[in-house]
Amino acid sequence: MPFLIDLRNTHGAFLSTAAKKLANSSELSKLGLAEVFVVNSLKIELLIISYKRIYEPIIPFKIFKNYNEALTFSINTKNSANGSI
Repeated sequence: MPFLIDLRNTHGAFLSTAAKKLANSSELSKLGLAEVFVVNSLKIELLIISYKRIYEPIIPFKIFKNYNEALTFSINTKNSANGSI
C-alpha cells in the first residue's frame, strides 16, 4: 500500500533516532509501495528529501503541495500494483 503522509503545518525537526527507527522497520518496508508526502513549506520538503536520501532510499516517494493530487497519486499507485487500471 502507498503511505499518504500529511505534513502540512508541521514544525520542528526529525530526530535521527526516529529516522533510523522508521527506516529500519521491517514491517513498514514490507507494506510500502510508495510514500506520498503533502507539504506546505520548503523546510519540511527539504527535511523529507534529506531523510529519504540518508536513511531510507529504497521505497519510492513523491512530494505534493496539494492533498487531492497526493491522494489521486496514492490511489493510482495502489491500483497499478494490484493490476486494477
